[in-house]
This record gives sequence, structure tokens and C-alpha cells, in this order.
Amino acid sequence: MGLSSVLTLAKDGTGLLSMAGMEEKISKWEAKDGTVTLYSDEGIPQDVRLRDGIIEMEMGQGLYLYYAAAGVDTTGFTPANHAPDSKLYAVFHGIDAKKGAHLDYEYHSDFMDSTSIFDVHEKDGKLFSLRTTKAGGYEQLTATAFLDGTSYVLYPNEKRGNIALSTSLSMLKENILLTDELYKTLYERAMRTDYQTETRELEGVSYTAEVYPAQDYTAEAVYYFDDAGNLIRIVVGAPTVAPQMGETVYTVHGIDEKVDETLFDISGYTISQ
Repeated sequence: MGLSSVLTLAKDGTGLLSMAGMEEKISKWEAKDGTVTLYSDEGIPQDVRLRDGIIEMEMGQGLYLYYAAAGVDTTGFTPANHAPDSKLYAVFHGIDAKKGAHLDYEYHSDFMDSTSIFDVHEKDGKLFSLRTTKAGGYEQLTATAFLDGTSYVLYPNEKRGNIALSTSLSMLKENILLTDELYKTLYERAMRTDYQTETRELEGVSYTAEVYPAQDYTAEAVYYFDDAGNLIRIVVGAPTVAPQMGETVYTVHGIDEKVDETLFDISGYTISQ
């Protein structure tokens, strides 16, 4: 992610966790049977695993941090496999940003009462996302492109566009799909194991659904799959911090590797700074 972090555990039983210029005091720590328990200033405990001189810390949302003690040989160390046995994980894991990804879906927002049709093409860190927005009888075609570290807002019908910004985070450069709405909603829950599998109906047809409950900052989300395991619909509830936003519905028409690389050539556009 382009960040650095150091976990210091002092002999007096206290410690410090620093990350990206921020520090969090550890008021107490103790180790027993391969588990290290860290206590914050508020006395809230967090258990982390210790294996061969390496600490594994779960940060939530499927993110794990690994800390190697000074001098420990990490050659051959393999992170533990935490992959859940879910259809959502299978779909997410099947998207390879390096080989290329094509996402074809509709995005409907209750709050805006609008529908956007996305046709997303990504390969080797290059992305071209066509978006047709429909709201109140109005329709507009725009595109977003991320090419060679630069973001563009484009108007394909007029063959013109603007430079929006230059991306700097290594996390985005490694996987530019994290800027896409559908991919983000897969990413946010793909590693979670706290889901329930149910049978739910859509338009009179029964589907297998994986229901992910709301958390502090994420709403409940329901992922619908057909008999072949294809993701066809996602219904994300209103944000817990802004219930007035209403539901968001993704209708998925396809997730595959049919990337049109000709779209990455925007030399035919007139680009303004």
C-alpha cells in the first residue's frame, strides 16, 4: 500500500504501533502459546498470532499485516491462507488485474434516482471505463481513463477530455480496478466469513444469496448468484452513517477477460490541462 509500519514491544510490557506517521500506544502486551495479546490505552485487547518470529495482525476487511522481529530470516515465509469458502470470494479471486478484466454492469442509486451503465476495461494497470448515466430523462456518455499514472475525464462522442489528476498511491498503481464501484464492493467483503447463505427471489426466480451483515461503517449487502455461480445482482443497503442515501443496486451482466485494448489509445482525443 506504499505505507510503512513498525510494532515495538518493550521488555516492560508496553509498546507502540506506528503507521504512516501516526502512533498508537500499547499500554500492555503479553504472549502465551503462540498468541500475543495487545491492549490499547482503553484496555481493549487484540489477539495477534506469533509464528516463527513473525506476528500476524488482522486489521479487518480481509487485510492482514505481518511484522518480522529484527534479525528474523523471512526467506520462505508464506502468509496463512484466510480465504473463505464463499461464492463471492471465488468471483473476486477470479478477477486478475494483470491478465485483464472486463466488467459490464448497471449501477442504480436510490438517492440520486439515477442509473449508470458501466463498461470497464482494464489490463496492465491501464483502465478505460465507459459510463452512460440516465436520470430524469437526461442521458450522458462519459469515460474515465487511467493511463501511465494519469487520470482523464473523457467525452467519447466529442473526442475531447481533461486531465483530472496524477495518481501517486502505489496501491492504486498496483490495482487500478480499486477505483471502480463494482470492484470495490467485491473487495470490501470478499475476505469476510460472517455471511449467511440463503435462497432469495428476484423477479420471481429463486437464487442463492450470500448476505453480509452491516458493520460499523459498511451497510448490509446481499450478493445473488445463478446456478452456474455467476454473480448477477448486488443490493447494498443504506449506509449506517447516512441512511437517507438509500439502497444501491448493481446488476451484473458480465465479468470476464474480454478487454478491448484499443480503448487505451486516446491519441484521437483533444486533451485539455
